[in-house]
Amino acid sequence: MTLTEWARQIEAFASSATAKVADATADEMQALIQEGLDAGVDPWGNPWAPLRPSTLARGRTPPPLTDTGVMRDQVVVAANGDTLSVEAPSPAEYHQSGTSRMARRPMWPSSNEEMPDEWQNRIDLAGTVAMAQAAKAAGLK
Repeated sequence: MTLTEWARQIEAFASSATAKVADATADEMQALIQEGLDAGVDPWGNPWAPLRPSTLARGRTPPPLTDTGVMRDQVVVAANGDTLSVEAPSPAEYHQSGTSRMARRPMWPSSNEEMPDEWQNRIDLAGTVAMAQAAKAAGLK
């Protein structure tokens, strides 16, 4: 095999492995967000602010952000090349950052916040497993 052919194979493997790692880490982030919604906690494990009495009076029930399930179903972590992004419906933005009338209840770490250790460890593990699977599929050790 020529050096050029080797280079093409390496490039193809890198592209394939990157996509597999990105998909696996996106899936793990998606799971972490859903787990936080189930528990009513932010990514660092802190409970969200309780619902205000006026919100409870309108028939909402704890934990916050889970009453109808609509927002939960629409929060999606997407992989695009080597970048992950969280796509969420409009109300999620207000809960994520808070407003003057609504407590901040983050569902994922913002880009300017430190990644929680548990999140980093689980994302790293998902990426490592995906990379090992990609290497095995390519016949590498």
